[in-house]
Amino acid sequence: MLFAAAAVAAVVTASAPARGHECEAAGKVCLGTLPSSHARIVLKSRNGSGERGVARMILGFHETQVAFRLSGAPEGVRQTVNLLRGGCGGKVLVRLGSILNGKGVARGDPIEHLSGYALVVHETTAAGARIVACGVVPRYVPKRG
Repeated sequence: MLFAAAAVAAVVTASAPARGHECEAAGKVCLGTLPSSHARIVLKSRNGSGERGVARMILGFHETQVAFRLSGAPEGVRQTVNLLRGGCGGKVLVRLGSILNGKGVARGDPIEHLSGYALVVHETTAAGARIVACGVVPRYVPKRG
């Protein structure tokens, strides 16, 4: 049984695209682990902004992908999104780009695991813009068969 699982993992890994743009052309994130590493993060309002919502994070071989859906976001405003190490007041680990109207898919460099991080949404894309929403990535617990 263990040998069969290792063989399947080897085949899946060997057939994985070699570059991130090949994954994107296929319309998916090339997953970096078996089973896939993903999390749903609840984003809570910060600094009286009223912005809140959810984000779905997927770890890939070549990138980290996060899909955002916020309510209360200002119309027509592009907002910077980052992944922080150490909670909502932590240091930037990965710059994910920006979202518009509280929605969008942001991408950044790959990370090795999901636990111990926070996703933050800034008021605008201006340097030093305040954080208006934050969510701590829940601790990853593998499913038992």
